Parts: sequence; C-alpha cells; structure tokens
Amino acid sequence: MRINIHSSGGKPNQPSNNMVNTLLKLLAEQDVLRGIVRRFTPSSVFVFLQNEEVEVELPLQGRSLAPGQLVELTQEGASVALKRLPHQPSVEVSAGQPGLNSKQIEQVLVELNIPPTEEAVLVAQGLMERGFPLQEPLVWSLLPWAEEGQLEEAFLVLQAKFPLKPELLAMVTQLKARPLGDAILAGARDSLPPDLQEILERPSLESRARWNNRFSEGETFKALARLLVEERFVESLLGRQSNPNQLEYVLALPFLRKDDLHAAWVRITRDEDSLKEEGDERGSFWLELEIPTSTLGLVWAELLVRGNTVAVTLKVGEHLERAEEALEELEQELGASGWNPRELTVRGWDNAQGSGITL
Repeated sequence: MRINIHSSGGKPNQPSNNMVNTLLKLLAEQDVLRGIVRRFTPSSVFVFLQNEEVEVELPLQGRSLAPGQLVELTQEGASVALKRLPHQPSVEVSAGQPGLNSKQIEQVLVELNIPPTEEAVLVAQGLMERGFPLQEPLVWSLLPWAEEGQLEEAFLVLQAKFPLKPELLAMVTQLKARPLGDAILAGARDSLPPDLQEILERPSLESRARWNNRFSEGETFKALARLLVEERFVESLLGRQSNPNQLEYVLALPFLRKDDLHAAWVRITRDEDSLKEEGDERGSFWLELEIPTSTLGLVWAELLVRGNTVAVTLKVGEHLERAEEALEELEQELGASGWNPRELTVRGWDNAQGSGITL
C-alpha cells in the first residue's frame, strides 16, 4: 500500500506535521525503514521506527495490518510505500538490512507487556529474522523454550507449522543430533517375524506400503511411527523454506541393514515454472537420496531430471574407486531404461557439501 504524505491541516484524527516531518527525516537518512506496528486509531497507524513512534494515515487497506506486524517503509515521490512483510520463515535479515537493535526491541517488549529479559529479546530477534510478526502471544509461547535452551528447536517446529509440544521438540533435538547414517533402532531384526524381515530387506515404496499396517506395538513400531512423524516434519519445514513455485516431497524408507533398522531419505523437488516454460508435462525434477550402505558407507545421490535427460552426482563415504568404476555400468543402465545421461559425477564426502535433507 502507499500512504500520501501531507500535513493534517488541523483535522482531528490525522497525523500531525511533527509526525510527518519525523517520518520524512528518517527516510532521508535511510532509504528503507523497517518497523513494527504498535497500535491503531480510526484513521491512522502507529509504527515504531528507529527509536521513534511515527503516526501515518491509514488507508482502508491498512486494516490487514495487526499490532506486532513487521512492516517496511520506503519513500516514492510524494508517497510512502508501506510493505507488509508476510509470514515467510525463509526470509533472512542480512547484516546490512535495516532492523531493530536490542534496546529498541526491549522497548517494544515493554509495550507488549513482556519483561525485556535476555531470553525475551532473543525470541523477538529470532521472530523478526524469520519473518514472523512480533506479537505478544507468539513471544510468550516461545519464551519457555528459550529459557530451557531449546529456542532453535522451537523455531524449527514453528516454521514447520507444528504445535510447540515437548515431545515434538524432543524429536527435533534427536533428529538434529543423530549422526548421518546412524540406525534408527539397533537390534531390530530379532524382534521381527521372518516375513517382515523380508519386507524390510530393501528400502522402497512397495515395502513401505506392505509393512505400514502390520505393526501395532513394541519398540520397532514406535521407531517406525516416529520416523513417519519426522518425515512429515522435514517435508513441511522444507516446503516452508522453498521457493513458492516449487513443490517439495520427502519420503523416509526404512530397511534392515545387518541387524539394525535404518532409513533412506528421499527428497523430490518439482519446479512448477518449468512446466509453463517448456510446455512439457514432465517438467523438471530434482531428486536427492541419502542412504547408508555396507560397501560405500553413507551415499548421497543427486539427480537433475529435465524431460528424459538426467544428470547424476554421487557422494560416497568409502571406497571412492569402486563408485568410479561403477559409473560406466550406471550410464548403460540409464540408457537402457530410456534416459539420456548428460553428466555422471562421483566424489567423496570431504569434497562436497552435506545433504539438504537432514537438519
């Protein structure tokens, strides 16, 4: 929305000349101002900017604002453009981007009837950095977790749109701490009947569908149920952090490796824009696979698919030479299946970045 800059001319319920001059002065010093909506009158909105409370005329569109909402103001000719910063947790505040310092945040917290403790300031800073509105209920809901030293986990749960429950924060803590490739349940094989052991020999959608309705109790069931919750959590979190024009899918595929229960993770990203640009119903896909193996250690694979063309990058934890020798066979198998291999690459984990699936 845009707010016209003018004096009140003595009219009631209109921003005063001093308020307008303050706003113009702040905009002259800084091209972009970021502030927090404090309160409303019938015709104006009060925004806290740079240690100043500024009143600006409120057009009808301004009713979409709410106290605690983070906004951005810029001057455009004789108007001020007010941008309502949406709820986008993927937005990051860079070092050079205008924001509120600790003292300003403390003043806002006092206005919200929240004691400006060190933990409360950390909560407020984290909310603004992630694009959340600075609102009293939201700060209070996160404050206990900040006091327990679990604020980062609480933010992840909030970003994923999951409820802030102790069991979910415990799950996130375990998920973050679990080393890549570790078993989700040690010694699981002995607790399974032979037919379920056979189902879980290989990770696949088919085997997942077959075991899905078989378990009802025991440690193995708990581990698999927890894995499904982790899957939904990771998919929701990645979806919130992705480009709006991308679709994210995450699958956790459990399987037995020796006596332990492990999981392969699959992430599928589909670019909706490519469907329009290329006129191809298949469009473009990015597939990411992470799986622990007995011969190559932890393996991470990335496949970029465009039509029937595919590029593959492999990262292996052990025996890099074996993986390099297998590239020719992989190229032949892809060609026999109707794919056009464009590029095949293999490298060790030390020479590449980590997986984008794990936390």
